[in-house]
Amino acid sequence: MQCLQCDTDNPDGAKFCIECGSALQNRCPNCGSENVARAKFCMECGTALTQSPNPQPPAPSPHTYTPPHLAERI
Repeated sequence: MQCLQCDTDNPDGAKFCIECGSALQNRCPNCGSENVARAKFCMECGTALTQSPNPQPPAPSPHTYTPPHLAERI
């Protein structure tokens, strides 16, 4: 299996890259099924496998943090 991080060819059945240590498979948090490392969704149940490490909330509107008397001038 080819590592997506460093492109090293790993032996069949390897769970981690022998060169860089990256995971070669994704275990589904919903059904426990093994998926290839590049999978974004589980091939058994369709659950999303990738999540943003630190999801950012949307930026607030200028009107939510600007005092009304200053917002009128903008």
